[in-house]
Amino acid sequence: MNTLMNMVIFYLKKAKIQFKSLFFVALFFVSGWGYCQPVKVRIDLGNLYRSQLEEHLFPKIDTLIAKEIVLFYAKPAFSPEYSIRIIERGNQTFIEARFLEKNLWYELFEHYKRQDEKSFFINVSLYSKLISYNFKERMLATFKSVIHNKKIKDENTVSVDGISYSFLIFDKSEKVRSIEVNTPESNTIEDNMANLFTQMINDLKSESFDEAKYIDNLN
Repeated sequence: MNTLMNMVIFYLKKAKIQFKSLFFVALFFVSGWGYCQPVKVRIDLGNLYRSQLEEHLFPKIDTLIAKEIVLFYAKPAFSPEYSIRIIERGNQTFIEARFLEKNLWYELFEHYKRQDEKSFFINVSLYSKLISYNFKERMLATFKSVIHNKKIKDENTVSVDGISYSFLIFDKSEKVRSIEVNTPESNTIEDNMANLFTQMINDLKSESFDEAKYIDNLN
């Protein structure tokens, strides 16, 4: 029998267990991956996922010429991850949307399961559009409402399904306020805004984005 390979370390946040993590742990045993040739490097898939997510969905910007205002990103269990953010460059403000071609978590898992020696690669698409000052301010106010509303709720819930949404605000002192919502309940502000932002992203992708379509639904 081949030597038992070191298991990939999965870090599961307390009281926020994601179904995708459970799924891939189960897949590890069902696929027989535990009885492969030993690997030379032990991979922390959780940290690798987070770093790749940042690199592809919300890469760092040059703060000398640009400023990040807000960021929203979604981590579905099996569908591709995506993001939307607002960035100021000089006296202009842009809304940007990014889409991954495939589910990043699954692609990373498969890449290291195969012990692939090639560098990891995944396609990402970027769409950007100039927006008005009023739209930027309404988006910022909406993010503040979502974050404030979540902070006063009971956080001791367990999510074992579907999708995670993150909302972030970057203030003038470069501090970040953020929340993560796991499969929000229907018709809550988190659910409504996540759906609205997802529609914006799809419109940016189809080059049909019009801020007038959304501004009345923002704070």
